[in-house]
Amino acid sequence: NTAFTIGGLQKATSYDVYLREVCSSGDTGLLRGPVTFTTRDAANDLSAVQLIEPTGGCGLTANEPVSLQLVNFGFDTIPANTNLSIAYQKNAQPLVQENVTLSQALAPSDTVVRTFTQPVDLSQQGQTYRLQAWADWATDQSPGNDTTSRSLYASNVPAQPTVTGDSACAGGQLTLQASAAGKQIDWYADSGSTTPILRNSGSFSLSATKDTTLYVRAYNNPDSCLSPYKAVEAVVQPIPQVSFTTSPGCASAPVSLDGQASINQGTLQDFEWDLGDGRTRQWRTVQPSYSSSGNYTVTFTATSDQGCSNDTQRSLTIKPAPEADFASDTACGSDGTFTFEEQADRNGLSITGFQWSLGNGETPDGPLASTSYNTAGTYTVTLAVQAGNNCSDTLTKPAYVLPEPSAAFTATGRCQGEAVPFTNQSSVNGATLAYRWNFDDGQTSTRAEPDHVYE
Repeated sequence: NTAFTIGGLQKATSYDVYLREVCSSGDTGLLRGPVTFTTRDAANDLSAVQLIEPTGGCGLTANEPVSLQLVNFGFDTIPANTNLSIAYQKNAQPLVQENVTLSQALAPSDTVVRTFTQPVDLSQQGQTYRLQAWADWATDQSPGNDTTSRSLYASNVPAQPTVTGDSACAGGQLTLQASAAGKQIDWYADSGSTTPILRNSGSFSLSATKDTTLYVRAYNNPDSCLSPYKAVEAVVQPIPQVSFTTSPGCASAPVSLDGQASINQGTLQDFEWDLGDGRTRQWRTVQPSYSSSGNYTVTFTATSDQGCSNDTQRSLTIKPAPEADFASDTACGSDGTFTFEEQADRNGLSITGFQWSLGNGETPDGPLASTSYNTAGTYTVTLAVQAGNNCSDTLTKPAYVLPEPSAAFTATGRCQGEAVPFTNQSSVNGATLAYRWNFDDGQTSTRAEPDHVYE
């Protein structure tokens, strides 16, 4: 590196300098340049170079700081404690002017930045502002560079999105929604993150494993502005814990199904059984019966007050059962003897027991039962049959013992060819009588009190 000193320069003049290499042999290199510079104009020259802040963009407020960069372009050092005046103006509004004192000396080409104590209001979005700034030093010999300006655009910042949280049952799928008219939606893991986990999507889906808070911002093109963060909640609702046990039952007999259910939060609201044969039942405990034997897949479902359901299944075995039956009869009078004989349908089973209840206190066992009833009336007869697989059936029928009527009448003698009146004196308890008269001459009648002529 070689340093050159150039003399004879005029102040406030621009110069172009070119360089060429010259070798000891006399050969020369290419001409390079120009290097352009301008000489200073005066000994005292404090220039307002540029507005450091504010800058345009997103989120400008009513209290934006104004900072002005000053440079000593003079020949001489500006001493410390020098007093000067700085000012700025927004659009055509009144000047904001402040007096400042340099805290330290400024050598030629030194820079200092001064921030105004009064901020500027740039809060109206979508507007372009014209901001000018001045530096006024009483001994400045080159005032032509004491002013600088900048145009600022206050970009439109979108409002926070409208968000809709979601509540889903544990193990399901959560979908969060966010919207902002005409704006892109970005999703963040926390409110301090600058890197989205999902860009340009109005919805965010995740598995319902735990409560989660996500954050969304609206993105405004072409201004590239982001809205403030907006939180959106994803709430996971617990599902019920369910169970039940089964034991083999018998066809046509009630089977007890007792469902067990619990939940960590909230309340249980509904219970439902699918009995495996097309039927359903409500309530936690039910006692259905099955008309046919076989294996049935039974499902128990519990639902919480938040609509979260869980179910469990078990296989239920229904064994065949005998079908009790017997013949009944009707008799008249207290001297009638009844004999009842079982007629059970065994359904391929062996019958191990018959138990009768005859309605008069007698309870014989066996396939036949006989008894006499002392008074007329209706007696309830029940037969219970027990099969070898511990399934049973019971049937009840009525046995009728009818009262016997008492026949009696009187007749008044008459001459041959005259009608003989017959007075009926028959009776019966608790029944209606029907009559049939035989007059011993080949003639009959069904009237209650007939008259008859003997020829």
